[in-house]
Amino acid sequence: MKKIFLLIIVSLGNYCLSYGQGTTGAQFLKLSYGARPSALGEAFVGVSDDINAVYWNPAGLANLKNPEASFNGALLYESIYYGSIQGAERLFQGTAAISFVYLGMDEMKGYDNAGNSISDYTADDKCLGVSYGRNLGDKTSLGGTIKIIKQSIEKEDTNSAFAMDIGGMYTLDKKTKLGFVIQNFGTKIGFNEKFSLPTTARLGIGYKLNDNLLLLSDLNSPTDCTPSLHLGAEYTYDALAFRLGVKTKGVNDLGWTAALSAGIGIKIKRITFDYAILPYGDLGLTHRVSLILRWDEKDFSK
Repeated sequence: MKKIFLLIIVSLGNYCLSYGQGTTGAQFLKLSYGARPSALGEAFVGVSDDINAVYWNPAGLANLKNPEASFNGALLYESIYYGSIQGAERLFQGTAAISFVYLGMDEMKGYDNAGNSISDYTADDKCLGVSYGRNLGDKTSLGGTIKIIKQSIEKEDTNSAFAMDIGGMYTLDKKTKLGFVIQNFGTKIGFNEKFSLPTTARLGIGYKLNDNLLLLSDLNSPTDCTPSLHLGAEYTYDALAFRLGVKTKGVNDLGWTAALSAGIGIKIKRITFDYAILPYGDLGLTHRVSLILRWDEKDFSK
């Protein structure tokens, strides 16, 4: 099984490296969802041990011990924002999940081809996903997500596409996990012109140095830009978690500060609050927040 898992990783990596680079649509699919993964330099494929697995590696859903639900929110650049809601439940010896992402913007001034001011307009992107992850033996898990993607301009011009993610995880030992995922493989999307979706292959490793310190590393290979390296570290102390991350993605365009990220997590009984801060060069700082609720199925059977 270990040899098969490694063969899949190499094959997927070679596929996306050879797929070529170019313009893609539905760029909102490339955003980092979840404050915890965002704070960790977007390195999460090799651990994916909470509900955020629906966006990073659905194979990680297989190892959720209890049902989870969460909300993610972020105020991005100027008047652009996003929110997502997701939930997971044990089903058929695995874990099923559903997720919904909404990215929107405030009204903006509209102009015609001559530069004359016309009516204001808005635009939004949405993605509905259904995921499932299951263990195959003691060390291996596989998972997948089916997505329906929709983009709209002023609610009149709407376009949609279908996509899927597929991922796997392998436990090397008590401290080390490997992960792989290929994301956003599907139909084209666009209004006047159709573009491929931003397909990305990710390879990740998570190493638990001790009971308090988790180290992570991801290598991402998207079809529309150069590969990037992502590193993260999480230190937990009682109910607190402190996170740092660094990545090569975006450094050439936004400057070295865009490589950095940081965050904190606070766990109070079954509720976890996560916060992340990410610099984006001249665009300033962006902030992400997440709220995760975990419960025991016995709570509803009393």
